[in-house]
Amino acid sequence: MTTLHTDPERMHAEILAFLHRYQPDSAEAATKEATIRFAATTPHPTDRGTESGHLTCSGIIVTPDGGRVLLTLHRQLGIWLQTGGHCEPGETLLAAALREALEESGLAELSMRTTPVDIDIHHVPCAGRTLPHFDVRFAAVHHGPPDAVRISPESSRLEWFPPTGLPEGTLPGTRRGILAALRSIARSDA
Repeated sequence: MTTLHTDPERMHAEILAFLHRYQPDSAEAATKEATIRFAATTPHPTDRGTESGHLTCSGIIVTPDGGRVLLTLHRQLGIWLQTGGHCEPGETLLAAALREALEESGLAELSMRTTPVDIDIHHVPCAGRTLPHFDVRFAAVHHGPPDAVRISPESSRLEWFPPTGLPEGTLPGTRRGILAALRSIARSDA
């Protein structure tokens, strides 16, 4: 179920509220502040047409016991990533993260944590140029069978990995996000 806002001011306020709820460790505080600054000073931070960068979102999908994480081998970039992407017009960050996770994994049984677990700033080729993407990441738990995945057109492969056995070339930001998602899941089960 996707939540849409037609009021840009309300959408902007909600984006900032999500960002303020994220509680990073001291090493990631500067990333949070840079993302808040971008979102606060950019009239349409989730719009793909924004020239200064894009606010995107991801769903880091894990099993309930935290024993496996689902990664997608991105067809265009050729690297293993969590599910995620751009928001659709009027879509909240949380709704976009859930939609992207469902679309890119083919899974039907996901529950999303409502507070971001990580933010990563990375530069990605997009619309013919390389732009900073301020990626807000949420933890998602898959409660169904692991073989229910379905590869989307954006992926070459889709696989479950143990957190201690991630594929070679997994980016440090992806690894950090996975650890943050696992900590979130462990806290909510305690």
